[in-house]
Amino acid sequence: MEGSGGAKFIAIALAIALVATAGTYFVFFASFGPPDLDHDGIPDAQDPDDDNDGMTDEWEAKYSLNPRDPSDASQDGDRDELPNGAEFLRRSDPTDPDTDDDGPIDGRDIDPAVDTVVAFQYTRFEVEDPIDVGTQADVYFRIGMFGTRPVELTSSVIFYDTNAGDIPADFTTIFNVPDDQGIVPFRTTWMDRDLFFDDELDVSGIGNALDVNYSLQTHTWSGDDSDGVVSGNDDGSTTWDENDITVWYRIFDSLSRPDEINEVLDAMGSEHGVQDFNQAVRTLGHVILEQFISWALAHPEFFGRFGEWGALLATGLTILALAVKYYRLVFLQNDDR
Repeated sequence: MEGSGGAKFIAIALAIALVATAGTYFVFFASFGPPDLDHDGIPDAQDPDDDNDGMTDEWEAKYSLNPRDPSDASQDGDRDELPNGAEFLRRSDPTDPDTDDDGPIDGRDIDPAVDTVVAFQYTRFEVEDPIDVGTQADVYFRIGMFGTRPVELTSSVIFYDTNAGDIPADFTTIFNVPDDQGIVPFRTTWMDRDLFFDDELDVSGIGNALDVNYSLQTHTWSGDDSDGVVSGNDDGSTTWDENDITVWYRIFDSLSRPDEINEVLDAMGSEHGVQDFNQAVRTLGHVILEQFISWALAHPEFFGRFGEWGALLATGLTILALAVKYYRLVFLQNDDR
């Protein structure tokens, strides 16, 4: 019996030791396992966001934030109305109130990490009515961006063959838009280039100009047109010479199409430079002739020095200018192309 009792004692003692050992092992494991600050099951050494505040540890360390303090996500150290957590999501600098240096502070910027530019691009045009005598004609357009920082530009003169129908074109204007405006209004007006009186063409059928509002949030536009094809014939009248023109165009920005913006910028100054130079030479000749005739008509006493021949030349210049203008405005009717 004593032996049996001793065996029982030993068995009980061994069981207690095993239980105690197991408990100690469990406590040791729980106390000294890999750290996991946010208790998300991912050890801190493998967790890109230890405090689970939505900002990566690497990004927080870069900007001297605390990767083990989740409260810094709601702080706004640079006072740009954009807390650090939002700065991370929007790729901006939490230590710089204007990350892209475009004027608006980050909290009011459509995209605080990028200085937004918008391209207004004409791809084709067709002058529906005869606007010049002969087969050669020339037009140009004015384009304006309105809002907090208005800009208005005038294109080079565009020479074209009136028998060619619609003319392929690649006329792109780049605007550095106000990034806090959201909606950017554009107005374009096409003009017929003449010696004395440049005429405004009807491009929209609603007035003469094309007015559209471009949204930086949706990357679409509305107004006189929304699909990129608009014509002076849209007013339903095509009987007389109304200086109607049809244009095809598109608008895009650096937020939605950065690659296309870069392609446009890269192309500027290459083959387009040659084309613009050639047009500029022709335009210069046109301008010189116009200025000469305008000056001559304003100084009839100059021709008086040459007697009857001078007076005849002055009269001829006046009649020619008025006759061409009157003929184009009154007698040239829509050719219903």
